[in-house]
Amino acid sequence: MSCEVLKFGERNWQTGKIRVSIEFCPDVPKSPLDDIRQTIL
Repeated sequence: MSCEVLKFGERNWQTGKIRVSIEFCPDVPKSPLDDIRQTIL
């Protein structure tokens, strides 16, 4: 995606491209051992 950016302290716009990435993180079911681990630590 093309864009223009005005840098702090600069007078001119800088042209370039913006890159966006998305990462999917699946939900992890809670283990019955999680409570035991918490009490041990």
